[in-house]
Amino acid sequence: MVFFAHLADVHLGGWREEKLKILGLKAFSKAINLIIEKNVDFVVIAGDFFNTAIPSIEVIKHATFELNKLKKNNIPVYVISGSHDHSPSGKTMLDVLENAELIINVQKNAKIENGKLKLKFYEYKNEKNNEIIKITGIPGKRQALESQFYEMLDYDYLEKEEGKKIFLFHMLLDEFKKPGKEKVPSISKSVLPKNFFYYGGGHPHLVGQNEYYEGIIAYPGPLFPNNFEELEELKTGGFYFVKYDGKIQLEWNKVFVKNVVVLKYNVEGKLSEKVTEEIVEKIKTLQLADSIFLLRVEGKLKGKISDINWNVIRKTVYERGAYFFSKNIYSLKSEDEKEFYSEELLEKNFLEENVIKEFEEQKNIPKLLPKNSLKKLIDILSEEKKEGETKTDFEKRLLEEFEKEFNIKIK
Repeated sequence: MVFFAHLADVHLGGWREEKLKILGLKAFSKAINLIIEKNVDFVVIAGDFFNTAIPSIEVIKHATFELNKLKKNNIPVYVISGSHDHSPSGKTMLDVLENAELIINVQKNAKIENGKLKLKFYEYKNEKNNEIIKITGIPGKRQALESQFYEMLDYDYLEKEEGKKIFLFHMLLDEFKKPGKEKVPSISKSVLPKNFFYYGGGHPHLVGQNEYYEGIIAYPGPLFPNNFEELEELKTGGFYFVKYDGKIQLEWNKVFVKNVVVLKYNVEGKLSEKVTEEIVEKIKTLQLADSIFLLRVEGKLKGKISDINWNVIRKTVYERGAYFFSKNIYSLKSEDEKEFYSEELLEKNFLEENVIKEFEEQKNIPKLLPKNSLKKLIDILSEEKKEGETKTDFEKRLLEEFEKEFNIKIK
């Protein structure tokens, strides 16, 4: 029997908010401790281990500390890069971790032979029973550009390879796409090679499984939610423990770090003067001690959005002992059309995204560049120079971020 853990979308270093970034790191630590406790044979990580190709020193220190715990327990880690930790230059922090013998990057050493992409199998040998598991995979890229790898793939070689095999991939499959996400780039599961017992997926941040010939396709979801909507929907992240003795057994494990409390409040037809009062009263009925509190406000308001006292609401939340507070007012409108441009829409990203969207539509930019290109460029240029980082290193980091985001190599 083989027993392993399947993680994906760890996104170490994700979240701009420091408190949530810390929780992401804590979730990884808790997962590692559980993996060691369960004494698995090995670990696979299906992309986006880091949130960026070149993470901060603090994030690297945390990652190496936890991975070293696995190494000391003789638990190897097999990985592929994802759309976040992939770099067009081919240089990522995964290379450093591999040189330190903390991970095995199974996408490496693939080669082109007779116009076909030939992947390399990496073998795990169980010294207890001499059982050999062969692992390979294809990295993820931005905008589903990894589909080009599958067009070149040497399927005959992969499918004829004998033994027990695991295939790692980082992309959304059509068969797992949720309603309303029709425009999200995806590809059919038929592109996956046959004759593998396990297909370890990452990227779409969902938990699910599907049969594929004699094997199982599985997505473990994120290890920790990576945005407001994911916190609201998932509340927590997790990963799979996988047992295989001729038959697959999947056990999804929740990695709990903080309780998440959600309040949805509709302002439809209400006077703005009453909204603050009503939200505060609802908050006072909630148990928020050491919790993440999410407030979603939507509907059309009678009056001005600027009359809602967000500071009073925030103060009440923290007086109730909350660990972190975030609000979403994307669907909040005012009968005063001018309110759309009011600074009191407050959420910087909301205002920014709508101004950008209007500009893109006026200039027909979506016809020239991928959707959200301007927003991505602004995010990159908004990066600040880190403490101790030289000007040269800072400029290099920005260029690498640009290359990764737009899949363009700057000479």
